[in-house]
Amino acid sequence: MGAVLPERDVAIISFVNGMGYVSYSQLKRRFTREVSRRRLGELCRCSYLRYDRIFFKGEGIYRVTAAGVKAAGHFLRPLKTVNLSTYRHDLQVVDLALLLEQMTGGCWISERVLQRRLRLQPGRIRREPLPDGLLAWPGREVAVELELSGKPYWRLEKILRSYTRSAYDEVWYVTGRADLSDRLELLLAALPFVRLASLEGGSLRWITSSPK
Repeated sequence: MGAVLPERDVAIISFVNGMGYVSYSQLKRRFTREVSRRRLGELCRCSYLRYDRIFFKGEGIYRVTAAGVKAAGHFLRPLKTVNLSTYRHDLQVVDLALLLEQMTGGCWISERVLQRRLRLQPGRIRREPLPDGLLAWPGREVAVELELSGKPYWRLEKILRSYTRSAYDEVWYVTGRADLSDRLELLLAALPFVRLASLEGGSLRWITSSPK
């Protein structure tokens, strides 16, 4: 593999680095025809990607190296470490991003990319809080939050109400837990920009949204 990467490899590296790390099955969903284990193995042997199996019984993940970032001309630094406390959540955010792009035709902008935007635009009004990702269309931006941890009610309320000071057009709050759905529904009457959904078996089910 030469110094100039094929376009498909640049796309793969850019996607992986934008998300931080992704699994093989997620890459296959994103790049159905362009990705194979052999191709990823070649990228690893050339030190553009690295493969890690974080948990023995779990699927391994791919990360981009410094050489991969340079070869692909990507604008984000490579992710040097994997945070085990957010590992499950981070991978499910990738699943959610792929699902929402397929469902809506929107473009997913990851939290890593949003963080860099903030660093490069110090004079811009800061958007708080920073969501797990942004689903964007021309003229419209939706903040997306994935909630799996079971935060207490007061914490959920604080997070959602903080979006009243943001510039996002809407917030989609996605949860995989029925008990969280019940608690979140109580907040929606006062928050007309929030839609609540449940992630069940790889599909999204809208539960309710507050009246507009």
